[in-house]
Amino acid sequence: RADLVVLGTSFQRATTKPDYRLTGVVTNRGEYPWRVHQLEIRFLDAQANLLDARQVAVNGPFIVQPGHDHGFDAELGEVIFTNSAVTRQVRVQVATDGDQRFRPD
Repeated sequence: RADLVVLGTSFQRATTKPDYRLTGVVTNRGEYPWRVHQLEIRFLDAQANLLDARQVAVNGPFIVQPGHDHGFDAELGEVIFTNSAVTRQVRVQVATDGDQRFRPD
């Protein structure tokens, strides 16, 4: 999982307020393909204190080949902030061997 880096995220309101979506790109800096299932998004205040953390499933698990990027889309649901200085950090939470056959639960 350390081979996977999340870059270029966009946090935007979905069509139904106050629901949000997260989009971005996962880069595989490793030597093996990874199937991405779930992300973690952390919301931090201006002093980098953790305000909230959520695990969200990507819309359809996808494989990121070594040395490549892959875009993603995830529904966060309702998010309410009372502070305008909130930042976010996103990382891959769950990934499996991309060479193995995918068997949904």
